[in-house]
Amino acid sequence: MALSERVGNDALEKGDYATAFKWFRNAAEQGHAAAQYNLGNMYHSGKGVPQNDPETAEQGDAQAQYNLGLIYAKGVGVYPNLQEAIKWARKAAEQGHANAQNLLKQLSAL
Repeated sequence: MALSERVGNDALEKGDYATAFKWFRNAAEQGHAAAQYNLGNMYHSGKGVPQNDPETAEQGDAQAQYNLGLIYAKGVGVYPNLQEAIKWARKAAEQGHANAQNLLKQLSAL
């Protein structure tokens, strides 16, 4: 586990969502899957960040699309759905979202 993830997990346990978000984002940008998953959970729940719902993704927000890709890939609050995960990751990747591009590569290899 990366230092950023550990600090993020500690902050999350204390309810310090702003700090958790900062550290998870740092680790996620470096490609750490667990941090990407935690960010997706934070967006899904709206803890520390504005809740990121499907309507926002439908409106073309790349971060929301990426988050939905993660949510479907991991089955966070929904049944895992590879087709939906790829669909949303691709939409974000096409907008240049680097994490979505990496997620799409991972999902396409399954």
